[in-house]
Amino acid sequence: MNYIIVLFSIIIFYGFVFSQNHSIASVSISAKLIYGIQIEKIQNDLNFGEIILPVTNQNIEINPSNGIRFKIKSNPNKFVFINYYDIILNKESPQSLSTNDQILFVPLVISTGAFENYINPIQVISGNAYEAENVNGLGLLNIWLGGKLNLTSQNSAGNFSGTFVLNISY
Repeated sequence: MNYIIVLFSIIIFYGFVFSQNHSIASVSISAKLIYGIQIEKIQNDLNFGEIILPVTNQNIEINPSNGIRFKIKSNPNKFVFINYYDIILNKESPQSLSTNDQILFVPLVISTGAFENYINPIQVISGNAYEAENVNGLGLLNIWLGGKLNLTSQNSAGNFSGTFVLNISY
């Protein structure tokens, strides 16, 4: 009887082994490497120099063509989002915390596309995307920064400074 049970088990086992369904799937794997986005300050700083305290409110302006030029390098023909904000310049050694110890800086940001000279300038609106032009397989976008200081007759004398942030992303 044991002989029959063993023989029956072998037949069933071989039946399962050889009757299993078999299938193969193949898929394509791909990747595209692109340039990482980067920004580099190419020329100038934004220094308004010495300003005589105004008797009345006034704006002092530096044209972007005389300001800072940045070069954005990215993937060609890819849209680059540009963000920036007005900033407050604070007095470096204030005697007290007062609005008289602050100056509003309103940036004026310009793009000249792939042109490294100030040619065909267009105003860059914060939050919008601008296409990096294809120059020999590299996406380029030149950005110029100027702007104005809003001075009031209440500002106190002293050195003022602040940090402007130009944020770029795909």
